[in-house]
Amino acid sequence: TPLYSSAASDVYKRQLYGLSEAYDNGIIIDADPVEAYAYRLAVSKATGAAIDEEKHSDLVDSLTHKQIKAANDRSEEIINKCCIN
Repeated sequence: TPLYSSAASDVYKRQLYGLSEAYDNGIIIDADPVEAYAYRLAVSKATGAAIDEEKHSDLVDSLTHKQIKAANDRSEEIINKCCIN
């Protein structure tokens, strides 16, 4: 169940996805695949948005199981800081 709906969901989705892309591509900040995946997961968890399967697959394939776990934990931190009142 998404935490937000309507306009708020769209804003969070765009902002979190933008951070995921920045970390994925090393735009403005150093590339960090764990952070990229964490933000992508946060988008999905916070808004209920589907994850782009092609980008998801490429990113997950580049991570170890430990990194995937770290990204999952980090996504919860992101949601708690940005999306839960």
